[in-house]
Amino acid sequence: MFPEFFDSLSRDLIKMLFNADDYNVIIKVGKSPNIKHFKAHLCLLRARSPYFYSALSNNWAKIEGNVIVFEKNNISPHTFQRILEYLYSGIMDFDQLQPTCLMDLLAAADELLLTELVEYSKEYLLEFHYKWILQFPFQVLNHTISHLDSCKDLRELGLNTICENPTAALGNSAFLEINEPILISILQRDDLRIDEIDLWDYLIQWGIAYMKKHNHDISERVSEWSYKEFSLLKSTLQNPISFIKFRHINPNEIPKRLKPFNKILPHNILNDFENQSIKYKALIDSEIIKIKHAALVARWIGRKENENLSYRETPSHEFRLLLRGSRDGFSARKFHELCDYRGETVVLMKVAGTKEIIGGYNPVNWRGGFLGNWTKTNDSFIFFIDKDGNLKNSKISRILPENSVMALFGADVRGPCFGNRDLWMSNFNNLSKKCMSQKSFYEKSIIDSPKFDIEDYEVFQIIMGDKKSIHKEERKAPF
Repeated sequence: MFPEFFDSLSRDLIKMLFNADDYNVIIKVGKSPNIKHFKAHLCLLRARSPYFYSALSNNWAKIEGNVIVFEKNNISPHTFQRILEYLYSGIMDFDQLQPTCLMDLLAAADELLLTELVEYSKEYLLEFHYKWILQFPFQVLNHTISHLDSCKDLRELGLNTICENPTAALGNSAFLEINEPILISILQRDDLRIDEIDLWDYLIQWGIAYMKKHNHDISERVSEWSYKEFSLLKSTLQNPISFIKFRHINPNEIPKRLKPFNKILPHNILNDFENQSIKYKALIDSEIIKIKHAALVARWIGRKENENLSYRETPSHEFRLLLRGSRDGFSARKFHELCDYRGETVVLMKVAGTKEIIGGYNPVNWRGGFLGNWTKTNDSFIFFIDKDGNLKNSKISRILPENSVMALFGADVRGPCFGNRDLWMSNFNNLSKKCMSQKSFYEKSIIDSPKFDIEDYEVFQIIMGDKKSIHKEERKAPF
């Protein structure tokens, strides 16, 4: 029989702390004016904490009379009191701690090498204060714990929360209080669900707030700024500005939102506005989707849908515009005139009323015909793209292997057609914008309404990554 008396042991040891008449260590904790002296016992501290085992050794300890005096000014007295009680009793009442106090405890425990307390504190935060972290991610990221190796999962949760809803997070005043390393961590994220020009605006707001915080008198009106203000802002943002992907910014946004800050921009960004426009359009000249959507479709083309999503990725292929309905017309004749025998293409449609974005990928040629014809392929797919920009809500539907001989349909009187009405543009003339979509030969449905009108549609020729911007000879129809 081996009875255990841990409860009584804990009670007796805590008495030693509260009635420390035989103490041999004094620990001065905190910073002026909040400093407190704690009396403790050398043997217990060294036995319970690897940190104190080294810090209170003969080589490091400062001895005054018969007492070791040790200073710890980077932990608050309130937090150290709880840790000292834990060292003596082995008990920690987490239920009494608010999340911010718990993070202070976690940081102190990590420094004192109290591995068990670190792990339990972290697990408690994630289990019982998970919603709080989602609501206040900057509280976590601004805290010391975000820089600790032991708290990488807490840091990642905070960053993921911001990336999921960056407009709400970056629009919060707490964003303006973060330090530069955390700001750069956010800017480096490819899963940040935000347009690059909006991210630029938030970066400028952070820079101005930083300048004001450091006692610089800054006017809210940029038009009134002198060389001094622009010089300060440039110095403030010299590191984070390099993580803005200027190539992803629509040239239409440049005059109003970038040009006022021309003095702080990297060299030559705005020197050639014409070239900037050409570079952007080479990525995706679309009125329906943005660069991040094109990058997603390019991933699907490469069968990489299971890889981590990126919202700031550059498409691996060039999307060269062949047809835009609002520009070239919606007739079947115009579709075949501009798109037949162009090789790989992507079709995009914006649904009238709902603004839903759907489309399909044809890995071979479109071709018409008086009676119509089927084309075999195992690589075609149709898709839905979330109009609100959440790539995770987008979906792909590939051709079923058993139906590959009828993956695509072409006829003179029809626009692009995938499968057996899985996605068909059935217009006969320029006045009709009617389409249909119902599951048949492809894996799943991409839209709830089987029949709908479209507001606009676009067709892009896909130029593979190693051939981008090289205008190869167009494929000709066979005679």
